[in-house]
Amino acid sequence: MGLYGKFVSSLKVALVTGASRGIGLSISQMLVSLGYKVYGISRNPENCNYKNELFHLIACDLSNAKHLDQLLDRIPEKKEISLLIHNAGVAYFSPVEELSSEKIRELVNLHITAPMLLTSQLTRILKQNQGRIVFIGSVAGKEISPWGNVYASLKAGIHHFARELFAELRKFGVKVHLIIPDITKTDFYNR
Repeated sequence: MGLYGKFVSSLKVALVTGASRGIGLSISQMLVSLGYKVYGISRNPENCNYKNELFHLIACDLSNAKHLDQLLDRIPEKKEISLLIHNAGVAYFSPVEELSSEKIRELVNLHITAPMLLTSQLTRILKQNQGRIVFIGSVAGKEISPWGNVYASLKAGIHHFARELFAELRKFGVKVHLIIPDITKTDFYNR
């Protein structure tokens, strides 16, 4: 098998959504320090200043189903993925009647549809690799969030999806984690 074969077979590969800034970038940097090859997904990768030979940003608008359907074809080591981190997020805080249909669809696609589709596409690979799925939820999904009705409802939905996946996948050796942070020092609330 040789040294190269040993390295390739022991390669740790992670896929992190929302990886170009905030929590996703911090997670990606930590994973790189642990020896993971990280494929980070970002709508605007050109805005990221972090560079490392193990960190590869891929431009993809996760709220666009066509982009999402083609995403995994752009990852050479997709069969090696053992860690999937659902972190991408955006929020619009305003009274519900002031949210446009376009913004509501964007929120639904990004916070519910994309994680469900990406998880479905990667589940067989994660089973083979006895991998992990991590969902970055929000305290807003557990408590009343003034002017955050749609965002909070979607986070509550993804919390439940994570719990259902935990029950479904644990017998196959796939670990599912849900992290529920409170307000974090990032530019997330700038909108």
